[in-house]
Amino acid sequence: MESVAKIRRCVLADGMSIREVSRRTGFSRNTVRKYLRDENVEPRYRLKSPRQGRRLLEHDQQCAARERRSMRGLFEALDIQGFEGSYDTVRRYIVRLKSKAGP
Repeated sequence: MESVAKIRRCVLADGMSIREVSRRTGFSRNTVRKYLRDENVEPRYRLKSPRQGRRLLEHDQQCAARERRSMRGLFEALDIQGFEGSYDTVRRYIVRLKSKAGP
């Protein structure tokens, strides 16, 4: 809701163009227009749970070395469960978790 108020304030009170508001907020111009047109629109955010990846990684760490999945295998397992991110996102997440856990 803060985003909608910020967009309206920028356009209506400060006189910014839709393009400028789009650049500053990161919303597309169409989204900015939608928020200006309809007062009842609320932004929808999809919460992504890192728990799935953590559970898969923890499970793999408990398995014998030859039974563990590769990063690609973990990505494919997450993809089947509905994960919408990229392989690189999964790879960076796994590397970060492993670095926190230690050797």
